[in-house]
Amino acid sequence: MPERALTALELEVLSELLCMEFAGARDLRLQLPHAAVVGRCECGCATVDLHVDPRWALPAPVSKSPITAEASVTDDRGREIGGILVFLDRGYLSCLEIYSAADPITAWPDAAHRHPMLVPRRAR
Repeated sequence: MPERALTALELEVLSELLCMEFAGARDLRLQLPHAAVVGRCECGCATVDLHVDPRWALPAPVSKSPITAEASVTDDRGREIGGILVFLDRGYLSCLEIYSAADPITAWPDAAHRHPMLVPRRAR
């Protein structure tokens, strides 16, 4: 897959999670203008692999991946059907993942179906 810019919705989802306050969030926000999509999940879900050129942005001092900001995803009835995670590779944004317990979620949900939260994680 050739490298491409994030779509408006991918950027909205990623920005929504990175606007929360957690260790390294400011540094990750500075990477956003330099993040590009370099791959997709093979299962057909909306998950995208990301790359940030280290010539244009510094790594975030974050030791936890996925980051502590995530979102649950709900259906039209308000039932939780999945979630959204952001993974890092050596302090750089590397994956915006959407997961579900059933069928793959093939499109990024709108804001009404995303519920961001901070979830503490142990360092690995």
